[in-house]
Amino acid sequence: MADPAPPPPPPPPPAGIDARSGFCAATRIFHSTRAPGDLPPESLPMTAAAYAFSLLSSSTLPGRPALVDAATGIAVSYPSFLAAVRSLAGGLWCSLGLRPGDVALVVAPSRLEVPVLDFALMSIGAVVSPANPASTPEEYAHQVALSRPVVAFAAPEVAAKLPGHVRCVVIGSDEYGRLAAPDGRRAAAPAAVAVKQSDTAAVLYSSGTTGRVKAVAITHRNLIALMSLHADNREKVAREAAEAGEEPPPPAVTLLPIPLFHVFGFMMVLRSVSMGETSVLMERFDFIAALRAIERYRVTLLPAAPPVLVAMVKYEEARRRDLSSLLVIGIGGAPLGREVAEQFASVFPNVELVQGYGLTESSGAVAATVGPEESKAYGSVGKLGSHLQAKIVDPSTGYVGDDEATAATVDSEGWLKTGDLCYFNEDGFLYIVDRLKELIKYKGYQVPPAELEHILQSHPGIADAAVIPYPDEEAGELPMAFIVRQPGSNITKEQVMDYVAKQVAPYKKVRRVAFVTAIPKSPAGKILRRELVQQALSMVSKRSPPPQRAHIPMAEQRRRPPYASSGAGGGSVDRRSRSGFCAATRTFHSLRSAGPLPPEELPLTVAAYAFSLLSSAPPLVVAGRGPALVDAATGIAVSYPAFVAGVRSLAGGLWCSLGLRPGDVALVVSPSRLDVPVLHFALMSIGVVVSPANPASTADEYAHQVRLSRPAVAFVAPEVAARLPRHVSRVVIGSEVFDRLASAGGGWAASPAVAVKQSSTAALLYSSGTTGRVKAVAITHRNLIAQISAYNAIREAAAREAASDAGKGKPPPPSPPAAVTLFPLPLFHVMGFGLLTRTISSGETAVVMRRFDLAAAARAVERYRVTKLSAAPPLVVALAKSDEARRRDLSSLVAIVVGGAPLGREVSQRFAAVFPSVQIVQSYGLTESTGPVATMAGPEESAAYGSVGRLAPRVQAKIVDTATGEALGPGRRGELWIRGPVGLCFTLSYMGMFFLGYVGDPEATAATITPDGWLKTGDLCYFNEDGYLYIVDRLKELIKYKGYQVPPAELEHILQSRPEIADAAVVPYPDEEAGQLPMAFVVRQPGANLTEQQVMNCVAKHVAPYKKVRRVAFVNAIPKSPAGKILRRELVQQAMASSSRL
Repeated sequence: MADPAPPPPPPPPPAGIDARSGFCAATRIFHSTRAPGDLPPESLPMTAAAYAFSLLSSSTLPGRPALVDAATGIAVSYPSFLAAVRSLAGGLWCSLGLRPGDVALVVAPSRLEVPVLDFALMSIGAVVSPANPASTPEEYAHQVALSRPVVAFAAPEVAAKLPGHVRCVVIGSDEYGRLAAPDGRRAAAPAAVAVKQSDTAAVLYSSGTTGRVKAVAITHRNLIALMSLHADNREKVAREAAEAGEEPPPPAVTLLPIPLFHVFGFMMVLRSVSMGETSVLMERFDFIAALRAIERYRVTLLPAAPPVLVAMVKYEEARRRDLSSLLVIGIGGAPLGREVAEQFASVFPNVELVQGYGLTESSGAVAATVGPEESKAYGSVGKLGSHLQAKIVDPSTGYVGDDEATAATVDSEGWLKTGDLCYFNEDGFLYIVDRLKELIKYKGYQVPPAELEHILQSHPGIADAAVIPYPDEEAGELPMAFIVRQPGSNITKEQVMDYVAKQVAPYKKVRRVAFVTAIPKSPAGKILRRELVQQALSMVSKRSPPPQRAHIPMAEQRRRPPYASSGAGGGSVDRRSRSGFCAATRTFHSLRSAGPLPPEELPLTVAAYAFSLLSSAPPLVVAGRGPALVDAATGIAVSYPAFVAGVRSLAGGLWCSLGLRPGDVALVVSPSRLDVPVLHFALMSIGVVVSPANPASTADEYAHQVRLSRPAVAFVAPEVAARLPRHVSRVVIGSEVFDRLASAGGGWAASPAVAVKQSSTAALLYSSGTTGRVKAVAITHRNLIAQISAYNAIREAAAREAASDAGKGKPPPPSPPAAVTLFPLPLFHVMGFGLLTRTISSGETAVVMRRFDLAAAARAVERYRVTKLSAAPPLVVALAKSDEARRRDLSSLVAIVVGGAPLGREVSQRFAAVFPSVQIVQSYGLTESTGPVATMAGPEESAAYGSVGRLAPRVQAKIVDTATGEALGPGRRGELWIRGPVGLCFTLSYMGMFFLGYVGDPEATAATITPDGWLKTGDLCYFNEDGYLYIVDRLKELIKYKGYQVPPAELEHILQSRPEIADAAVVPYPDEEAGQLPMAFVVRQPGANLTEQQVMNCVAKHVAPYKKVRRVAFVNAIPKSPAGKILRRELVQQAMASSSRL
């Protein structure tokens, strides 16, 4: 029989694509230069298992084993392997009832049963989800939450760690034996399964070495394409051997020291079976055992991570063993340095190094070297695989159960962002520099750890090495090397640093060195850098003396109220300095009296709680003379009796006519009008979750919010309705439908009594999207009840202090008028939303503005005799500088409550000079805190300009050094962490203080809340000795100038204090030499002729040299969010656009 004709040569590359590199200059895309492989038609139903077995029909199957256990030598032949897969598939289908799409978690070391199980599951369309048997119960709980398996197959030693609600079959048990036993009656059952190639075949977990794991969905088509690629390569090698008159290489015997739950090991078994080769399995990696296995089983192919290669070069044991059978080592999991590759080639000249690069998300190899010639491109990971395209993108400019992570990783055109810093050379070879997230930021320079590790690993006195960032105040981060010495080596720290310094640019030098016995690595061989960073920081903390327990005399201890008596661990809280700081626990405690809270087990909505407090409100409420709400533009008012009746009537309509029930979510999208507070209270009163959104949002933003909150209905203003997703049921506020609901309360009395737990969600508020896409924050009824209680406690404490002063002979202050609060802040923002609930619960009046306008606000203060104004800092700046404000009678104004952003000392002083009788009540809170974390109470505190006040009742705080993780004392700057009473967890509501978490985003929740319940605010802050909190800036917004950190807010406060400047904002402007330059956007006052140089000089007089403003642009307005926060991203884009036009 004649040999089959060889396939035709690959077609020439399309016009415009370079034949060597595959680069297309027009599209800026690299294309694979390899011939495309043959794939089955995509429409053909086929599983990856069926495709693998179909390739075996062209292979001879003598007594060659499919699988071998490296430790015992037990082997499974191919006929036995195929029979075992089919038998187990029948048991899974008929006895266990698994069906296509069902997910099966597989948690076991690399044993002979695992490949049989994986193939059996895939052959019937079930989704195999292999997990690390060394994981913790918490990690399994997270993986189960992502993949939602119907069953778990677990090794005996692992089963007890799995969540109790997951059905578990123990591998090797009698139950498993019955499933795997041959049974002729069920053999034909799975044969009729029609599984699409586009169906999910496996859910693999991406590496958690730089964050919490994500579940990656891999289709049968993904796996088929991978096997097709290897089949094509095998045919190419066979053709080349035939052309040279040589025998083709025998089927490979592959040693698998890499675990089968990792994408590398999982794909290698698939490849091995599809090609009729032998896989030698190791339960866990051991270098000496691996060498013995190569010698014993005549291994020809070894897939390995770079540390294995380093060990083979440096350990004498490798030279004592007979490794002559070894032909190929496949390297993956991390980049391999040129120096190590060259050393390996000199020791093992007959072994071909096949370097490859892939991700869990790519189902395996993206690039690889093929053949001896390509394998000599040391340092490269080869050329792009068939069918692939790639882009190299300047970084500056589908996960299961995690839509947010998928959107961040895969763009709208289908490009997968790898997170790796890479380049292609002119011949199309791909080089991996490092992980972008792992680059060390040294004085504005980016230092790749992998480059330094490759150099260190090439030193004969070093067995292994890893490089991490070590925090440094001046440089930002220092490259720090962890070194494992070779046995007998006495290499010193200085020698390590000198060895690297000779081979790199000065900014890449290693600056610190530590010697260790081993480098911590994942099962796939990746360096666990976080563990090394923690180890480095602990070395520093061990050198520091332990904090001393504060000593307070017994007489002083007796005078202290119980809530301030101790912190966690029994440390004493410092009341003498009034800071509330506990030196033993490094925690700041609130020293304010806490108001009473209803028992947590009592069913109660925030609406019911607020109405229950009205009985103690001023009599005018009962009499109906004091309005609850006033429309600032029209003067229309709603009395308290009318407000309460309107809430109850609308609640009845929502329950009886619309059928809303507790836990349903209602999106509310409207400007601040009188209907909105009535609607909010009506929804919360029946346990429905109110989700207020910005009426100025775009259709895309609403679509994102709807995906997060999944509302049952949307209540919208007429002008907004058309922008909502079509599938959302909507009711237009003010329409006949809405009016009928509001008057349909007749059936309410007969409706079932609603029992809503205080721990139930009351609202979903959207956190600010000024620094990223919005997140939905779940707020409970208990959260809002606690905020009302804290508000009342602070108010009552101020009243008691005034009464005490009067008793000491001081003139009593005049009786405060009934509070009338103007709301220029939108009701969808946490400040407006929370303040409204507190205003209603206190029987006060809320004057509602649809949108902010300075002149209209001044008119409203004058017309309605407003006593309290809630505002963002820009309004305070405007009032201090506005002639309109001086022309109006604002004498009724007693206090201005400032939140949303820090207010500078200079602006506060300027405002106080213009309005000396108005208290500035600065406060600080987050959407996640449901309201104020810190605030001011009384004239004395309000005079602490620049501060946001003292901690609110029940709140604890830490100031944490972001570099070392150390909790700092008064006067030290760091990230602010907050939480409620000790011993409770945020996700358990912290006695009602703060939020439940981000809806639909467990990753963001985990990144924001620590395991012991601290909420990381992301704000750079400090407390002074009197317990006043000062906000320096957002950590993410700090400008990095030559390694220094410059807070934009500090420069903005200075600029806003100038009389010629109406408003100002400072943003980072990229600069090649300095990293970033502080750039000011300035709005001149009418008639001012301020120049750029004058702006820069004005700042330079007040700051250190590194904080100077280096660029200035004059604009008509500073873009801000509805809450008054500067939209810095828009200004950065504006700056870059101006630069590109130049």
